[in-house]
Amino acid sequence: MRNHHGKFHRLIERFAVLWLWLVATPVGALEILVFGDSWAQPIGQSLRVILVEQGLPSSSLHTTPRLGQACLMAEPDGLDEITYQMDRYPETDTVHLSTGANDILNNWSPEMAGTPAEAELLQRIADCVDVVVDHLFSIAPGVRVVWSSYDFLRPTAYGTPAELNTIFIKLAGVADEFAKRRGAQVSFIDIVGTMQVTFGFDGVRHSPYDPSQPIPPGHSSLPDESLPSPAAAFPPQDPTHPYRKGYDAMARAQFDYFYHALIDEQAFVINPGLNDAWYDPEAPGQGFLTSVFPESGQMFVAWFTFDIERPPQDTFAQLGDPGHRWLTAQGPYSGNVAELDIFLTHGGIFDSADPPPSTNPESYGSMTIEFSDCEMGLISYGLDTPPVSGQIPKNRIATDTIALCEALSASPYSGVCAGI
Repeated sequence: MRNHHGKFHRLIERFAVLWLWLVATPVGALEILVFGDSWAQPIGQSLRVILVEQGLPSSSLHTTPRLGQACLMAEPDGLDEITYQMDRYPETDTVHLSTGANDILNNWSPEMAGTPAEAELLQRIADCVDVVVDHLFSIAPGVRVVWSSYDFLRPTAYGTPAELNTIFIKLAGVADEFAKRRGAQVSFIDIVGTMQVTFGFDGVRHSPYDPSQPIPPGHSSLPDESLPSPAAAFPPQDPTHPYRKGYDAMARAQFDYFYHALIDEQAFVINPGLNDAWYDPEAPGQGFLTSVFPESGQMFVAWFTFDIERPPQDTFAQLGDPGHRWLTAQGPYSGNVAELDIFLTHGGIFDSADPPPSTNPESYGSMTIEFSDCEMGLISYGLDTPPVSGQIPKNRIATDTIALCEALSASPYSGVCAGI
């Protein structure tokens, strides 16, 4: 029997990988799309309730029509459906996969245990998920992908609980290794044994495989790989699909294992501590002044830069350099991302109200600023005339307000209360 104390070591290992990812990719509200089999939709519904309970009503979670086996998802029709759903929910930042169980139930038997045929089946499932993940990344290169394990079933015709539990544990191991191989953008969630730990056993022999003595929830002997999930979690007529409370328990485990870390206090939040001068060290002599207004949820940026080409040498300016350019940007922010419209102001004269300068009501382009922390960010811009786009790393010029920024990010509403 596998010692699930080792599960806590794997949890620490996976959390370490997730922490490295969080440092590089902070998040605010979550936009989750759940793909997969018959467990995907009910677990997604339970996760949605948990997100609201956690005070994240702005997060969105969508479930898709059932896509069945992993290797059906990887076929052209399955990939087309994935494309359709990603286009339908373009803000998706996390794809949650519930897949692999039907590949097992439709292609495995206890006689295959420990044989090359079993190993080939597990490898084929991983290969199919590879195709799915590659397809997802081709659509949304920055999306996170989460592959969850399954929990134990009730006794079924597919084999004894011990036999079936063993193959599902092997599938979980394949998913875990898959996530490690694919890197920090892909994660694995281990929920094996959750319903045993949550509900315990009542000591009634609902089947020949149930223990004859009660085992309370959370007992140190649980989870036990030789036992099925408790009868309390499943309707008597359906050994493969739990009651709602079973899905709730698994969704809670998934949230605690993975999603909670995405939304805890370590996620960076834009705040007035970012009000400062910023620049790209590789492009000296130009930069940005940033102002955050928390009460209105708006950001203003003044962008001091140069023309895209140097003017002719005989071009004359009475003040400053002929190539100087000044743009402004303003718009809302949420979490660690600001979405701004760029504007061009023109027609004025130095230190004079006459003639009055004017700003075109239509934007001159757009700018997205994603802050990784209080010291660094990344600007993605697109100008309309001329059509120019690119990215600029954004670094602080001075460090005086970093401590303030870190304090406000940890308690994002304190800036409003303090009147900053």
